[in-house]
Amino acid sequence: MASPTKTKRRVKDPATETLSSPEPRLAAYRAKRRFDVTPEPSPNARDADEAGKTVTESRSSQVARGGGKKTSRVAARAPEEPAQFPAQAVAPALAFVVQKHDARRLHYDVRLEVDGAMVSWAVPKGPSFDPTVRRLAVQTEDHPMEYNAFEGRIPEGEYGAGDVLIWDRGTYETVPPGQARAMLDKGHLHVRLFGQKLIGEWHFVRTNGRGGDDGAGNAGKAQWLMFKAKDRLANPAFDVIAERPESVVSGRVATRGPRRVGPSEQGMSASVLRDKVGEPLLATAVTTVADPSGWLFEVKYDGYRLFVCKAGDELRLYTRRGNDWTSRFTQIAASAGKLPARECVIDGEACVLDEGGRPSFAALQEWLSDSKKAAPIAYFAFDLLWLDGRDLRAEPIEARRELLEKLLEGQRAPLVFSRAVEGEMSAILRAAKQAGLEGIVCKRKASPYVAGRGGYWVKLRFDRRQDCAVVGWTPLANTTDSVGALLLAVAQEGALVYAGRVGTGFDTRARADLARRLGSGHPAPTIAGAPRVKDAHWIDPGRDASLVVECAFAEWTRDGSMRHPRFLRIREDKAPLDCVREDPVDALAGPSPAPPSPVRSSAPPTEATAVASSPPRRDTPKLANPAKVLFPRDGLTKKDIWDYYTAIAPVMLPHLAGRPLTLQRYPDGIDSEEWYQQNAPDKSPGFVRLVDVGPRHGAKKRIVCDNVETLQWLANLAALTIHQWVSHVPPDAATRAAIDEALGQPDYVVLDLDPGDGPWSHLVRVARTVRQLIDALALESFVKTSGKRGVHVVIPVAKGSTHDKATRFAEQAARAVAKVLPDICTVERMKEKRGGKLYVDYGQNGEGRTIVSPYTIRARDGAVVSTPITWDELTDDLDPTTFTIRTVVSRIQKQGDLFAGVLHGSKPLPHV
Repeated sequence: MASPTKTKRRVKDPATETLSSPEPRLAAYRAKRRFDVTPEPSPNARDADEAGKTVTESRSSQVARGGGKKTSRVAARAPEEPAQFPAQAVAPALAFVVQKHDARRLHYDVRLEVDGAMVSWAVPKGPSFDPTVRRLAVQTEDHPMEYNAFEGRIPEGEYGAGDVLIWDRGTYETVPPGQARAMLDKGHLHVRLFGQKLIGEWHFVRTNGRGGDDGAGNAGKAQWLMFKAKDRLANPAFDVIAERPESVVSGRVATRGPRRVGPSEQGMSASVLRDKVGEPLLATAVTTVADPSGWLFEVKYDGYRLFVCKAGDELRLYTRRGNDWTSRFTQIAASAGKLPARECVIDGEACVLDEGGRPSFAALQEWLSDSKKAAPIAYFAFDLLWLDGRDLRAEPIEARRELLEKLLEGQRAPLVFSRAVEGEMSAILRAAKQAGLEGIVCKRKASPYVAGRGGYWVKLRFDRRQDCAVVGWTPLANTTDSVGALLLAVAQEGALVYAGRVGTGFDTRARADLARRLGSGHPAPTIAGAPRVKDAHWIDPGRDASLVVECAFAEWTRDGSMRHPRFLRIREDKAPLDCVREDPVDALAGPSPAPPSPVRSSAPPTEATAVASSPPRRDTPKLANPAKVLFPRDGLTKKDIWDYYTAIAPVMLPHLAGRPLTLQRYPDGIDSEEWYQQNAPDKSPGFVRLVDVGPRHGAKKRIVCDNVETLQWLANLAALTIHQWVSHVPPDAATRAAIDEALGQPDYVVLDLDPGDGPWSHLVRVARTVRQLIDALALESFVKTSGKRGVHVVIPVAKGSTHDKATRFAEQAARAVAKVLPDICTVERMKEKRGGKLYVDYGQNGEGRTIVSPYTIRARDGAVVSTPITWDELTDDLDPTTFTIRTVVSRIQKQGDLFAGVLHGSKPLPHV
């Protein structure tokens, strides 16, 4: 294809010229594909115009019906529904589709029907509802109309290999209508989309650039920009890519790119992969589950928990303790070794089914001891932790399971995908009990994979069971070489404590085998608190042969023993200190408690520890793109911001509670474009409190941050700086009148000292003069750095003042200080008239005006924080840039919240 000239005349490309038939335009599409290998549609030989008409009519009728499969994965909707358009505009003649394509990199293929074929662009970041955001769109080869219905996986080695989802589809018209070909030739398409996600007007503008990455690793034809028109549907707060990740056809969210060549850093060996993912996630025993709609339900398998770790040609099976059991389950290893993945880690359970189709541990033990291996072995895979260099543990469980199901697609026994059970919880429990199952496992929707018992998975059993360490045995009556009873212990706070004895559930052979394995032991108890037992042989699990058994029992007695225990089996996959006493809790209802105070921690917690410190809620904030760098010269990432706001939450949240917020967001880092978000998106997570600020402020809903989940959600939005109102709405203000009354009463008065061209010492002098004035009026005052060059002086006031009174007071105070120090400060609003003097700003006290929140981050190198200080600290030597996300947490550990008094104003404003 010819290179662009330096004139404005466009060099014609035969692939984009007006033709009576689209067939010549599809030559490039045909040339790049082998239709005997790829499932992508081949353009058929029928008349192209008729084909285009048929596909378009099909799509139009689909949109008119609401199109696409309904799915519970929908996290949010577009700002308004297509029904707002006039009826005659709902079904125009032209089709469009957007396909989420995970090829060499994840991108979005936007396709518009023009003259019987789909003109296509690869948009790396996908469409945006923000008119100020210009998305690069690389034009690719035209596609046939049949491609609009394609969703699947392009095989390895083929052009564009990877998963393709139909992310959105519908119909469109040009603005004005009927100009698609003319606009395309001109290089500026103005279109109105009628999709399920994308609605309203968009622009496609061709730039002077040629070529570019088409997302599949090839050069595109031309570079364009795609951006939202400034219509009534534009909404910078609505991130349609993040809020609506699902396919409109299948509901699928997760995608997998092509298999890469060569191992990742962690994929050099199976053992390295095992070390990377660490310990398994464990289920906590419960007696009931609150709000069952927030959980996935699976069968509780009765077998051995195993990690399948594949690294290239190496395949290993590891127990929960990290023991290599590959040789014990060779059938599972052989099948898993054929999985179509460069590397993966799967979590599942090896089981043998009895004649009734139920997992049976007794049958599994018999299978392991039988050299002929007659019974069928099965490996029920229920989670995917790692895939082709990608750590999936932070992904929601639904996405991990989608990828696992696709990975196992077409695989035969013994590999089995563990499907979630649908239906009412009571019916599920009843059916599971009737089927003779041990119980069910409930997994919290949208939850990450965090090692240990963090509450993300719980188990409901039909009987009570406990793993126990064997700490001794007594002989059967009139014998010396057969076990009569086992003496047991459980782990509490890292030590073994006595838990009673079990003497039933053994057969003759088991009694003899156990006596032989345990040996003669010791005459005295080896653990603290154990009673003296006649003829007992005590075992020290730290030195002697350690053995773990599982018992069923009725309940715990007051002295910590099991009542009516019954031996079930030996657990070779567990160690004595794994036998933590299980006390099922009654419910999982109620909000998550706040995370541990940073005062008790020497550093901000990691994402995993912050989440695992308390039982998760149904709506759990997700950290997307944690490695994205937001402060390029400091190397600080989104995860660093998340960790800081999680750690600072206990002292920051009281200052944010009930206050409408304005967010200053930096999605691409502090060097890129910023934008302010005031109004809440149409769909917010359930943990976010919204306040309707009433007709005085446009009847808009504003975000309020009352909990750590909301603060984490704001961090994920890259809302680095949080601005808050000077009034708040308490939780009990439910009526319009009560909300309006609360918003009309400020909690404090603010004087914002904005330095001019003078030195820092001028600011210190002005601030101290303000303090002297406030002290003279018998009021309290507090000071904090702004996070930039200024400081804020805050005077808490008793309930009952109005914003007008607060503003008048602040103005009088500002003018008094400016009169005392006329050479260095002023109340002049016009910057060009200040003469470089410091500005004493009193205008932040009106209703709806904001101040940057204490402890919020500012978009400056170093991630400087707006930090409360003592008046004694405000000296000429103070450097506000030393207060950063790396230093403020440890500062609070030593000094606490120096701004706490701002929240408890007790004195009314005097008349000035």
